[in-house]
Amino acid sequence: MKGSRCLFNSAAALRRVFVGNALPSEGPWQMHRLILPLASSSRAAAPSSQLRGFVSSAPLSANRGGAKKQLKLPADRYPRDRNIDSPWIQLRDEETGRLLEPERTRDVLARIDLKNYSLVTLMMPKVAGEEGEDDTAAEGDDAARKTGNPYPVCRIIDRRAEYAEALAKNKEERKQNVSTKEVEINWAIDPHDLQTRLRQVKGFLNDGFKVEITMQRNPKKRKKVASADEARETYQTLRAAIADVPGTTDVKPPVGTVGTRLQLVLQGPPREKSAKEPKQKPEKQSAIRRRERAMAQNAENGGQTATA
Repeated sequence: MKGSRCLFNSAAALRRVFVGNALPSEGPWQMHRLILPLASSSRAAAPSSQLRGFVSSAPLSANRGGAKKQLKLPADRYPRDRNIDSPWIQLRDEETGRLLEPERTRDVLARIDLKNYSLVTLMMPKVAGEEGEDDTAAEGDDAARKTGNPYPVCRIIDRRAEYAEALAKNKEERKQNVSTKEVEINWAIDPHDLQTRLRQVKGFLNDGFKVEITMQRNPKKRKKVASADEARETYQTLRAAIADVPGTTDVKPPVGTVGTRLQLVLQGPPREKSAKEPKQKPEKQSAIRRRERAMAQNAENGGQTATA
């Protein structure tokens, strides 16, 4: 005979205590988690792509050691692209320099690729009553300078060309800022090392730099000390190398004495004057001469035949 199940066992009592106390305070979702724990475990096992709503990650540039420093383009004097608030503009013809018919700004922006090209304002219209307003246009824009129309004068430029021009200008400015080069030469320098330093000096002078040359003894006592004749020979070799660059001048007289410490300050010639035309190789010169002689002989033979 089967025994009847007791309605007052420990499991039923515990269930009434915990579940019964949770009924008035827990909502339907919490009760669902208490009664069906498998449902909550299935939600925890959901794909990670569905649970990344509030997950943030570092930018790629931070993972790769920082973003690459970009060249800063010069600040625009006038607005460009979508910052142009005038509804109408006039484009300048790049070939003739004349102004085209007025166009809607939005139409011009719609037909150009703003990733590769940019709509740049050359001149803003002069507001009536502003006599002291500077109405000068960009350099070389004569048509924009002479116009009196009420529309901004614009042009379309290539962003890559603009970037390349700014890069070249920045490079030239850096060269001008670093216009003085310093070279140190030891009196007892090895002949091979001396030739390397002399090539350096001549390269700086050919580029138009100011060069400060310091010739002195080696500060280390154990190193070789040059004799008076060796020091004089080193100085003469340096002077001969300087003479190979025509137009080089001494900014000031040499300071010091040969063999101890001597300082020279030289100024290279301007870059236009220092540029040398490439010389032709001897074999090319001989080939040209042979060709000229053959042409002269053919001309003479032809003249003799015609006379006969």
